[in-house]
Amino acid sequence: MAIQGSESPFVFIWNEDVAGAMRHALLFGSAGNYNLAGDGALTLPEIARLLGKRTRALPAGLLKSILTIGKWTQLTRYGPEQLDFLRYRPVLDNHALKTVFGYVPRKTSLQTFTTFVQARENQSQKRPVTISGAPACKQIPVAMYPLKYFSPARITKHERCLSQSKHVALQSL
Repeated sequence: MAIQGSESPFVFIWNEDVAGAMRHALLFGSAGNYNLAGDGALTLPEIARLLGKRTRALPAGLLKSILTIGKWTQLTRYGPEQLDFLRYRPVLDNHALKTVFGYVPRKTSLQTFTTFVQARENQSQKRPVTISGAPACKQIPVAMYPLKYFSPARITKHERCLSQSKHVALQSL
């Protein structure tokens, strides 16, 4: 479901790019805040197409009414206050990440999302997600913490895992 007249763009980042940026921060990073995101953005219709789904765009006023009733009747935890965030969704600009911080993500938002879709298809068919070809490492959850909270030992362990593994376990969004 989409909001009529709004593209609602999304940006995605590959888990190995998150680990790469943390490693870069530990080795070369400069102080500051940087948006960690792949290049480009995907709209809801593009995401739906990649998932093999259709979208239906509804007017914002109708969605606002539905969300108001849904929250009031406790059918959903989301209320009408979420609508403007989806309508005017911010897109992360990674220009400073690449030019000031010096890290360039290896996958774009589109490449990251298509890797995710492939992983879901492989998971439903009980096949490993092969990027190159060795045993998979234990999945390491990635949280949204500032880079300063990650220790060199954690990065080294994750990098060692990534260098030995050619499989990637992706978390659902």
